[in-house]
Amino acid sequence: REGDSLFQPLEWTILHACDGGIELNLATAHPNLKVSPDKKSVWYAEKVQKFSDNRTRFDSSPFVLGSKGFKEGKHYWVVEVSEKTDWHLGIASESSQRKGPIMLSPKNGFWTIGLRQGDYWAQTTTETSLSVSKKPNKIGIFLNYSKGEISFYNAEENSLIYKFTDKFNEELFPFFGPGLKKEAGMNDKPLKIC
Repeated sequence: REGDSLFQPLEWTILHACDGGIELNLATAHPNLKVSPDKKSVWYAEKVQKFSDNRTRFDSSPFVLGSKGFKEGKHYWVVEVSEKTDWHLGIASESSQRKGPIMLSPKNGFWTIGLRQGDYWAQTTTETSLSVSKKPNKIGIFLNYSKGEISFYNAEENSLIYKFTDKFNEELFPFFGPGLKKEAGMNDKPLKIC
């Protein structure tokens, strides 16, 4: 729920201390995704990258996972989305589908929110429209594994956008979907891990 509550100073300090040094995992990247040399940025490219196929690579949907997975603890990272018009961010389970068309939802092992055609959505079972009063430039993602919580924040305003509650029993990975490149250069900027 957007604007549910602002972080208390202590909680905000704890979150920043939990930053996990997230990088992108090239072995999971869809062939149309270009990943920067420092593995911190990703964008859609018309030219297909020459990647070898493997069981962890997305082959139909333009997504990529983080290289570091989590099976316990609290973890927080921030992604810059300021110049994007289409994106998905969140968390995917280790066993989540990588091949063929993918439906993003918790029952399929994806806990994500996104921006599409000017509207913000939580990818729940049926999609939940999100009321976002101010366009976020940076999205903060907070995983509390033991509590089964994945929270999304406007990282500059310190305000909650949406929270998933579930029960986790496997390794979870940061999830990134930079969206397709649109006409006239729309959405050609990268998602960038801060």
